[in-house]
Amino acid sequence: MKAVDSQMPPRARKLPCNRRILLIMCSGGRKPSIANLIASCRLPSRKPIIEGGKIYVERAPVTANSDNWRQHLYENYVSSGQGGTGASARFRPQKAAYQAIIRRHVPQDRSTRILDLGCGAGGMLYFLKEAGYTRLHGVDYSAEMVELAHGAGLHDVQVGDLFQTLGQTQDGSFDVIFTMDVLEHMTRRSLFTLVAEMRRVLAPGGRVILHVPNAAGLFGSKIRYSDLTHELAFTATSLRQLFQSLGFSRTECFEDRPLPRGLIRMMRAIIWEIGTLPLRLLHGAETGSFDCILSQNLTAVAYAPDKG
Repeated sequence: MKAVDSQMPPRARKLPCNRRILLIMCSGGRKPSIANLIASCRLPSRKPIIEGGKIYVERAPVTANSDNWRQHLYENYVSSGQGGTGASARFRPQKAAYQAIIRRHVPQDRSTRILDLGCGAGGMLYFLKEAGYTRLHGVDYSAEMVELAHGAGLHDVQVGDLFQTLGQTQDGSFDVIFTMDVLEHMTRRSLFTLVAEMRRVLAPGGRVILHVPNAAGLFGSKIRYSDLTHELAFTATSLRQLFQSLGFSRTECFEDRPLPRGLIRMMRAIIWEIGTLPLRLLHGAETGSFDCILSQNLTAVAYAPDKG
């Protein structure tokens, strides 16, 4: 990496925490190029602030008529309550679900090349690493979330733009791409661009593993409107339409049922099965099919063809 530009002072003025964007945590006395960091993150080119081994840039002020509301929300994703408060608080509730996804849908080869787009604080990467996977990479737009990931020991997580990351990646570079709770943040135009780029960088036989709000779910609207940056919700049908129109061979969708582990979870699973049975019967009466996904989110796996 290049050294910090010579014109930058070794210590700069302090800013209140709510006016900072953390770009990177420096270690070993090595500091990356400020210009490269700002360019790679699509952040405004404001004067960096170096303090305590960390590099910050000042946030742009947000006013009632500001057009940068989305950037503002992402920059404040943790402090606004959307992104958790720390690694332990964020990862513990996801442990059973993430471990189940890894066990069911990720190849057993621990050298599988895995990219997590919009990885947030790194929950999925944390459990992949715990399971022995070694070729892990993550990227997230929110510097606050990336700081949490670094605090959990996930140093292969970087601040960056998902489209730039994919654009700089060679064809067939990854075997698995995760987009957990990401696609709902996209406009339709951006969504098609993202999925097409994921198809390009996947190796033959690779897969995208995703988690999205379920528009057909009992409480799907709760998830769709729980975050101001959400644009979309999906159904199993619309996901198949999306991925298979862009070159994926098949798309499998799964209900996020409570996992029967421990007494409380077992009770939740039983209540879910009993409580949703009448709705499945109604769906079958109307459509002739009892195959419906009723959870507020759904998990899906889209497979690239075995031959490019």
